[in-house]
Amino acid sequence: MLKSFLKLLTFIFALIIALEACLRFIYFGTNAFSVRAMNSHVLLLDSDMVQPAKHPEIYYELKPNLKTLFRGKHFVTNSDGLADKEYSKDKPADVFRIAVVGSSWTMATGVATEDAYHSLLEEKLQEKVAGRRIEIINFAVEYYGFREIIGTVKHKALAYNPDMIILASTALTPALLWGEQHPA
Repeated sequence: MLKSFLKLLTFIFALIIALEACLRFIYFGTNAFSVRAMNSHVLLLDSDMVQPAKHPEIYYELKPNLKTLFRGKHFVTNSDGLADKEYSKDKPADVFRIAVVGSSWTMATGVATEDAYHSLLEEKLQEKVAGRRIEIINFAVEYYGFREIIGTVKHKALAYNPDMIILASTALTPALLWGEQHPA
């Protein structure tokens, strides 16, 4: 009787492990079996990817020169801590420059940079515009509310001399209010 019960328990345990492996694979793909990739599924503020911002109204910002995984996708920041490729602050004369600001949807949380909407928009606009380069620079950071977005425009985006600024807002953006203290 005990032997049969132990066999049943072993079978149930193996079935649960197989089910979990299948569900992980369905949800995360091959990343499901990578400890590093699975550990990248954290909240941005719980990661080591942010630092207190230089400007109090921005509250926190991405660290510069990151090359890591975030939510299972490769994530990089440039030398200014933007979730984007490197751009010169000095805008060339033949460039039409657009700054995008917002929170997680614009930062492209869990999406590769090249698959983010602003990267795809940059490609499509470049195909349509002759004689001028199009640059769309991503200034967005997950969990930014209007205070951080406005601070980002004032202290970061305007330094790149954009011709246009696109504000991407979600229903939660007005509700994101951070205190006066920088994150620890």
